[in-house]
Amino acid sequence: MCRGVRHMTTSTPPDPLLSDQHACRRAVWALKAGRPPREGVRFLSVGMDRVLETVDSVLQRAAAGQGVSPLVVRGDYGEGKSHTLRLIAEEARARDFAWVVVNHDRQQNLGLHKPAWLLRHVLWEVRWNYPDIDLSRWDELLSWQPDYHTDRYMRTQLSTYLGYLADDLRSQGLRGLVLCLDELENYTLLAGRQKPIFREVLEHLTIALEPAVVPLFAMTYGQGVPPVMGQLVYPPALDETIAVAVAERIQRLHSVAFDWQPPSSPRKLAERAWKRSLSAPSGRWRIFVQIVVTLLEVLHQNEYPTVPQRAAPAAPETKDPPREETPRPAPRVPVTPPQPARPRLQVGDWVEILGGHFSGWNGRVFSINGERVYVVVEGRMPIRVQVHASQVRRARR
Repeated sequence: MCRGVRHMTTSTPPDPLLSDQHACRRAVWALKAGRPPREGVRFLSVGMDRVLETVDSVLQRAAAGQGVSPLVVRGDYGEGKSHTLRLIAEEARARDFAWVVVNHDRQQNLGLHKPAWLLRHVLWEVRWNYPDIDLSRWDELLSWQPDYHTDRYMRTQLSTYLGYLADDLRSQGLRGLVLCLDELENYTLLAGRQKPIFREVLEHLTIALEPAVVPLFAMTYGQGVPPVMGQLVYPPALDETIAVAVAERIQRLHSVAFDWQPPSSPRKLAERAWKRSLSAPSGRWRIFVQIVVTLLEVLHQNEYPTVPQRAAPAAPETKDPPREETPRPAPRVPVTPPQPARPRLQVGDWVEILGGHFSGWNGRVFSINGERVYVVVEGRMPIRVQVHASQVRRARR
């Protein structure tokens, strides 16, 4: 049972989202997939008053041309970190800030370990998302890939150039720039000199505060990321006191999206989803929301079952006069030469996979169950795969 929810009201102000059926459907599909919806994120934000107060205070100071401390969003997987970032993005756009998201990716040369490449990516994001903004003074950096000397220079000057970009945005009608650097936990994947460069650039971004630039860092817990100075923004933990309110808003979305009235109350939906989400060690927010959407889908399918299509009436049979059957020669049976028996595989044999997705890979037989052979493919990370006995052969290691 969801204790304490009886005293909480689930009434919400009318939202423009509820007048658009297609937008409600897109929001429901996003929630089912475990992603924050692009539309209606403010409508689905329950218990985030403290987060909104912090974000509004930072954006007000940045809009006034002041330097602000970075925002730091921490949270486990499935605990509302992406939803919080989407909410901050909506608040930034509502206040006429340019919003840019960069996912830290070592393979794409995107991140704090490549500051010149990071600045170039930010410029391209602004050009794509805000085509009316004139970036002619940045054409040289947009047109050419940064060399080593430029990248080294940007280690200490990245915040300064972000300030120049914010000045250009303010001169053309925007309030400033909100730069979100997501997945900073990928710091652990860096090698060699990349980690010290990452820490150096991160330190300069947190100390050298530029007017109208709001850095936003997002990361998960326990991933070995160096400490980040700034205002911490924690996604609210899933509490039973807000479970009914979340279920009620999802139910309203679902009823508008598919034009029906669910027979179950939000309290019952919240209780069933709450009990199932308690068994999860992490990601309770995502699991709770997905269970509520799934329960609503089951109720909708039970109320409006699929009507099977009627088969077309069969044509009346016409009796043809009997025909004289002529004897047919017996079909030839192909004779296959006897195949040599396959050598019997044993657990521990080193084999080569001949077919399937892992064709050409080598591995060791882990177990055998009839014609199914389980092979451990050895590589950077051992993978156990299942193949048919006819698709493997012994190999020399």
